[in-house]
Amino acid sequence: MSLLSSVLIFQTNALAQKKSELKLYDLNPGVEIPDSTTSKEGKYKLYVNFKLSDVSIADSIFFTFGTTKEGKEVITEVGEFKKVGSVYSIKTQGPTFSVKNSEVTCRIKITKKQLQACKFLSLVVKDKSGLYSNVVSTRIN
Repeated sequence: MSLLSSVLIFQTNALAQKKSELKLYDLNPGVEIPDSTTSKEGKYKLYVNFKLSDVSIADSIFFTFGTTKEGKEVITEVGEFKKVGSVYSIKTQGPTFSVKNSEVTCRIKITKKQLQACKFLSLVVKDKSGLYSNVVSTRIN
């Protein structure tokens, strides 16, 4: 299934489907305010740290930013879980982030305008059988 198909399924039906055994927890975002001398003005790096119960069954992750919990009207970022040897990682539109001891920190680039427009960050994972994990949300603004 393509990432586009996965996004459409998530956006229309993630909460109504049977839940995956995979669980997300301990969501902790942090924003790095750009230094105008070293980064593009107006771009922020949002670091998203979280844990998951079983990375071996994870397929895709959805980072959604909205004005309400589980909202997605501001921005959605999709990542794919990969395994190389015994190491699991998440590949987003930017770099790849390693999963260590069921914990990972990803970096999402977001504009100042997008950051100001959203109030919540929500995450959900689609597993390899097509089921969705619990949704975890936290206020970021």
